[in-house]
Amino acid sequence: MSELFTFAPKQRPIPLLGPTIITSSDIGVECLLTRIAEQGRGVTEEKYCELLQWFINLASSASAAENVTDESSIYRGKTIFIEDLGDPRLSLIRSLPISVEYSSGHVSAYSYDLDEFAIGKNEFDAMNEIRASIVDFYFLLKDEQDNLGPLTQKQWHFLRQIVREA
Repeated sequence: MSELFTFAPKQRPIPLLGPTIITSSDIGVECLLTRIAEQGRGVTEEKYCELLQWFINLASSASAAENVTDESSIYRGKTIFIEDLGDPRLSLIRSLPISVEYSSGHVSAYSYDLDEFAIGKNEFDAMNEIRASIVDFYFLLKDEQDNLGPLTQKQWHFLRQIVREA
């Protein structure tokens, strides 16, 4: 029967043959692998390589997290439903979901429905950019509606369902 290997600081269990608890003072990959080898729990070479890769990834993540000093450089995301496009010529019939992601020094806004994106220094800038991008996209597709390919036809059809001209 397989026991659980528990990494104490994150409490992330992974399967291992035999009970072992590794504390934060034992984070080193070499230390862990030496312990596994010393215990002689019948760990196969494949399992050993799998554990090695898992701990290398974990150590890289922990190292990156320790080096972060600016909260804005940590990935965060949310969805905002916009109610208007910020242009008096167009209005939205229904709200449009925009995925907003925060990363090192910038914010990106993305519409999955339209495959449109924008980047700004902050959320306000990114949202204004995506609104302007959607307005430009609407008028571009409207002008070229007789020359659209399959994807842009779907996007134009979607826009006609959610956007009304003033």
